[in-house]
Amino acid sequence: MATNHRSYPPILSRTALQTLPQPLPRELRVTLTERLQQGRRCEITRGFLAALNQNLLHAAPIAEQQEIHAWLGGLSERGLTQLAQTFTAALRQWLAHGGTSRHRQSTTNSATRSTATQALALERDNHMCVLTCGPEPQVVHIVPFSLARLGGPIQQTMPSIFSFLRVFAGPTVARNLEAYLFGGHGSSSQINRVENLLSLRPDAHHDFGSGKFVLEPVGDPLGEIRSPTDVLTSYQLRFSWVTENQPAGEGAEHAWDLIQVLDPGIPIPEDEDPVVSNIPLVRNLLQHSGRPRLPRRLRTQNLETGFMFTISTNDPIRRPLPHPDLLFLHSAIMRVCRAAGMAEPQEEEWDFEEGENFLNSSDNQQPSEEISHTLARFLNEDPEMAEDSGI
Repeated sequence: MATNHRSYPPILSRTALQTLPQPLPRELRVTLTERLQQGRRCEITRGFLAALNQNLLHAAPIAEQQEIHAWLGGLSERGLTQLAQTFTAALRQWLAHGGTSRHRQSTTNSATRSTATQALALERDNHMCVLTCGPEPQVVHIVPFSLARLGGPIQQTMPSIFSFLRVFAGPTVARNLEAYLFGGHGSSSQINRVENLLSLRPDAHHDFGSGKFVLEPVGDPLGEIRSPTDVLTSYQLRFSWVTENQPAGEGAEHAWDLIQVLDPGIPIPEDEDPVVSNIPLVRNLLQHSGRPRLPRRLRTQNLETGFMFTISTNDPIRRPLPHPDLLFLHSAIMRVCRAAGMAEPQEEEWDFEEGENFLNSSDNQQPSEEISHTLARFLNEDPEMAEDSGI
């Protein structure tokens, strides 16, 4: 595919779209487990446990996989528990809604929502929810707008997110995402680009943002993008409910073992999950014109895992479709959040007073200075430097 495409430069390896998220190599997880269980028997978090057992690192270049594996394998038990806190902070930040306070909206570097690109997304989606075909949808950011609330590259403004992405999907993916959505400052931030927007009705917006369901591209929609002038006019999405994990074994409710990274539990069946089993999400049946059918009795169908539908645009230049890689990455991260039983934080958790030091906020559960220094050194090193340093 074209690497310099205006709307769809590759963010993920194409291999990532062909396989499900996978665990880190068993021998590495055994090593990390033994380290956690020795000495003080330090505990990790469920988010860290889930991420190490379903991630996209297997699709990264071999050199990057080896770099991350070696770095993880060299962490102390204390370092592992603090890295787990960093992962949990990153997942909570990804789940956060809103994220721009009335104070920060007036600052120079703060990103603001774009009514112009929201209007383009609504026009592209015919002013309907792409999933339910309902009217009066809201415009949803696939990669959350809250991650750009401070403005600038996330390596500087959201180090927990950047370090999480490096381990979860590889350094190249972290850099690609940063360049695509977070390269600019303030009004030049690309978080509001149309390729990161989707129209969903309010309740579907909430459930999508908290990972209760995911929308995953079918196949590789960018496979036919061969040159910078090629366009993408339609592709299919697959709807899936996502359930929480429970500890494996009989009668093991609430008995999570958090001094190991080998057993992330098993998914709760959809009809037993107390969250997704009670969500009344339906799709309106459409006429050939693409508008909702409005007879005396509205015809609908329940949305079930595996349901596929097509999104399209009649102007792929001005109103391009969502970047498939963003949807796939969002799906992979949401599956980790749900496996860990994480719910979205309240919007005000991420509203900070002017001048507040975000990196030192205890609400974000940032790691201590010792591990922060280690992560900062790791984040700032190129692969060549990592080889020289033995990481």
